[in-house]
This record gives sequence, C-alpha cells and structure tokens, in this order.
Amino acid sequence: MFVKYGENLKEKPSTENYFKGERILVRRIISRQFRVMATITDQDFVNKKDIYVFKLNDPEFVSKYLLAIINSRLISFLKTNASNSAKKDDFTQLTLGDIRKLGYQNFGQIASGIC
Repeated sequence: MFVKYGENLKEKPSTENYFKGERILVRRIISRQFRVMATITDQDFVNKKDIYVFKLNDPEFVSKYLLAIINSRLISFLKTNASNSAKKDDFTQLTLGDIRKLGYQNFGQIASGIC
C-alpha cells in the first residue's frame, strides 16, 4: 500500500526530511513488559504518529550509542516510573518531552577522556 505524500494529506509535517536518512524511531506506546522500544533506520518511508522520529543534528553524536541508551532497562525503568503519562491508562505511553529529557553525554567526549 502506498500513500501519495503532498497537499492531499490532512496532517503532514512541513518537510519530508523526517522520513529520509538515518534516524531513530521510538515507539510511543510502552510494551507490556514496561520497556521503551526504539530502532534505527536509514530507509526512506513514512510512519504513523505513534512513532516518534529523532534525527541527530550533531555529527559528533553516535546514533547507535544513543539507541543503546534509549533501549536500556535503566532508561525504561526510570521513564516508566517517573512519567505521569506513562502510567495514566492501560496503554502506557511516553511523550516527546519524556524522550527529550534523556540525560546522556556525547560518546566521543567520553572516549577522548579515556584515551
């Protein structure tokens, strides 16, 4: 099934940039095991609004490092226990704000401090 992207769509982002190139996709609905689920892709496709799209705008950041942090058990535990929206109904979910508040340090800066 294909959807024609253009002015014919009722809801659409202002740019196709969110659907092209390397990006991290985070599922808004948390799994039944209370885990945040994310993946990385570089394929061009459009996704529904229940998937948050994050594109790194700083080449210093390593996307797979950030993906590992988002998918970690620690982050899942912290986000599902600290987020009011994650607990509000049968379909626990995260907001964009919950994901944006993740505290992480640039892996390149960590590695250069070790070497």
